Amino acid sequence: MQVTIKRTGGYAGFDQTLVSRDLGELTARKRSGIVRRLRNLSKQVAAAEPPIGADLMAYEVEVQEVPDVPEHLTIADTGDEGSAPLKQVTDLIAVLS
Repeated sequence: MQVTIKRTGGYAGFDQTLVSRDLGELTARKRSGIVRRLRNLSKQVAAAEPPIGADLMAYEVEVQEVPDVPEHLTIADTGDEGSAPLKQVTDLIAVLS
């Protein structure tokens, strides 16, 4: 199980890998917590309204071999610090780092 989070977009086509982690290297407890966070994020992304705006920064979450989680999630950074999906992805970055 592999999770990679990138920050992309902007005027210049920014593309930066923020974290990439093999979940198999983690303890079972930590791995299950991350999988739970990924499932919650997936539900929030599916329920969110599409962002309006050009050249927005976004977080791209690539997930491999995690049951019930899509392989690719995109979370737009619209500048709304109260955005639940944005908070979830920034929390995930901290946990995976």
